[in-house]
Amino acid sequence: MSQISPSTNSIFGAFRKYFAAARIAAFNRFAYLGDTLSRPLFFAMLLFVFVQLWKKVFTADRPPIEGFGALETIWYLVITESILLSVPRLEGRVDEEVKSGAIAHLIGRPCSYVLYHLAAGIGETIPVFFLNILVGSVTTCFLIGPPPCSMISVAVLPVCGVLAFTLHIYISLAISLTAFWVEDAAPFYWIYQKMLFIFGGLMIPIEFFPETLRKISEILPFRAVLSGPARIFVRFNIDDALRIIIWQILWILIFSLATHAIFRIGARRVELNGG
Repeated sequence: MSQISPSTNSIFGAFRKYFAAARIAAFNRFAYLGDTLSRPLFFAMLLFVFVQLWKKVFTADRPPIEGFGALETIWYLVITESILLSVPRLEGRVDEEVKSGAIAHLIGRPCSYVLYHLAAGIGETIPVFFLNILVGSVTTCFLIGPPPCSMISVAVLPVCGVLAFTLHIYISLAISLTAFWVEDAAPFYWIYQKMLFIFGGLMIPIEFFPETLRKISEILPFRAVLSGPARIFVRFNIDDALRIIIWQILWILIFSLATHAIFRIGARRVELNGG
């Protein structure tokens, strides 16, 4: 009988550890049902406003822009807003752990501090994302019509969504860990949010941008978080899908290395005062 190598056991053990963290975080997210349900309700009201807006923009005598009419634009917004409204505010937690000194005890646990927050963040995000998608889809179908998508785009969306969550969480963690050196990392996260709004194409597809701004947006990581998955859903093209997924994986590798490096450097600065 073949034996499983110690390294394989170690990998499986690590996977079970972080999967358990993700599962617990997912269950805990629904412990506060009122807070969990408030986001989809806010989302439904937001969609109602934007449906009225884009119906006025795309009148019968106005042609679609880069293949985006009112229907495509609203469903694009369903995906971008579902992603952004689903991810928990990890930056506040990590920032507080660093500033309070609690991180000195947390880094002593038998798991990676960064990977634990990544797993917990994804665990919290996925169920809320599907809830947002459900509410957004029902609301949008009622207000303007069914999505302009195919079965393959529906199948690819969860893959792009998980990659988008992973990238967003890594960027948030990298920003939050600057609290090792600055008093408050919140202003940096505020800047990141505004970059997502603009270059990520949160409210408006980047196809609507002027050419120069559009080219800049296409090479920045923000598009891989929001605009990329939304574009795949409403205007699926196999070449675009592969390109976006490759960009997502590349940016995840870059920010994962950066986040772990920032944590290692910052952890050296931790001083235990009074145990």
